[in-house]
Amino acid sequence: VYGGSYDTNIDASPTITVNATGAGAAYYFYGGNSNGGTLTGSPTIVINQTYAGVDTVAGGANTGDIVGNPSVIVNGTSGTTQAGGFIRANTISNLYGGSNAGNVTGNTSVIVNNAHGIITSLVGGSYSGSVTGSATNTVNALENGITNFIGARRTGNAGGDAKNTLTNIDTNTTAVSSTYHRVCHQGAADGPV
Repeated sequence: VYGGSYDTNIDASPTITVNATGAGAAYYFYGGNSNGGTLTGSPTIVINQTYAGVDTVAGGANTGDIVGNPSVIVNGTSGTTQAGGFIRANTISNLYGGSNAGNVTGNTSVIVNNAHGIITSLVGGSYSGSVTGSATNTVNALENGITNFIGARRTGNAGGDAKNTLTNIDTNTTAVSSTYHRVCHQGAADGPV
């Protein structure tokens, strides 16, 4: 699901609201474009409940640039439950405040509230690309942690430090950075703390 176009320039501030997903499918949600071009505006993705099988949620584009302030809000996730209790499921594999591959001229924002299961990778900015502003990440009550947390960007430049507020996070979270540098990927630092 894309809030923007396939590959043309567009002026818009789309909002994608997901009230529920099922299990067994790989879901992808992007606030911006699919395959290039520039979205000028501030896309927002709101996930109110997801069961499992969400591969990627990105406030920005899959491929393409954003001139604006993309944001992602996750209000609830559920893991997989079987007889005998809770199974730790990768509820969201990849969560990016910015784009998968592209630049953001602006700030990014990620808010996660009351989530169960595991977020495998949370990048406050773009996975691959630059963010000119800051990345604000607010994560509260994530029961089974984040496998890899990167405050502002994985590759590319960041104009400002990440602003992280992490509360009630399970100890499974293995990588937390207070700067825009990537640190502690699976316990091994590859950038300054």
